[in-house]
Amino acid sequence: MKKTLIIDIPTPCTKNIETMQQIGNAKFCTQCNKNVIDFRLMSNQQIITYFRQNKKNVCGTFYQEQLNTSITSITKLHNKWHYFFTVFISFFIQSK
Repeated sequence: MKKTLIIDIPTPCTKNIETMQQIGNAKFCTQCNKNVIDFRLMSNQQIITYFRQNKKNVCGTFYQEQLNTSITSITKLHNKWHYFFTVFISFFIQSK
């Protein structure tokens, strides 16, 4: 199954992320008074996972190519099949 995400930043911050203070795995923007996540080096799967786990408003920096385009992740269906076959084989072995 495909998961699609489109990232749109209507009013981007003008402050350079490189000049922001590092706080944990984010930077702190004194202009916006928010933590800023650097998504530029993340894969599409990492970006989707981040937004899936963080439902609140997120402030971040992206490459221009990452914005206003579909970021797609394919969930691993074989994990579901693996689970099904594991349960099926366990049941089959126990029934003999």
